[in-house]
Amino acid sequence: GGAGEVLLARDRELDRTVAVKRALSPGGEGAARMIEEIRTLGALDHPNIVALYDIGVDDDGHVLGVMRHVEGETLAQIIARLADGDAETHRRFPFARRAELFRQVLLAVQSAHAQGVVHGHLRPAAVTVGRYGEVTVTDWSAARRVHPAPDAPANDDGARAPVGDPAYLSPEQARGAVG
Repeated sequence: GGAGEVLLARDRELDRTVAVKRALSPGGEGAARMIEEIRTLGALDHPNIVALYDIGVDDDGHVLGVMRHVEGETLAQIIARLADGDAETHRRFPFARRAELFRQVLLAVQSAHAQGVVHGHLRPAAVTVGRYGEVTVTDWSAARRVHPAPDAPANDDGARAPVGDPAYLSPEQARGAVG
């Protein structure tokens, strides 16, 4: 995203690969946005939402969020191969399996909404189908709490500025009515 980059790293203590989201700048608005994103993600608990393991700051002062590394393919990649008529992808993802993938995305979104969070940037590239068939909703960079902190930046009319790809914003997010 615009405020951070995601890198693969090795957790030496637990001997596992993790994803580390790192703010591009060591301070300012980008770091504040990254902290809010990490706190929002950390408050969510659902098997179809990427797990946050830790938050920290590197030696250069960049905010870090350490998350589960989700191996697999994005829903965008699967959709592209289906649209291209790839026989193997159609065999692996018949209609019933595609409906189940969608159901799992809806369960993640439902859980986030029940916890007061709107994803804000839900799109096929933000959904990963793992090597065991598990569905994980990722990229919570545009997530907003329904009831943000009083000091959260707002527009002149009091609404939060929408963040994310306009093609995938919910109507509430586009209007600035959410968080």
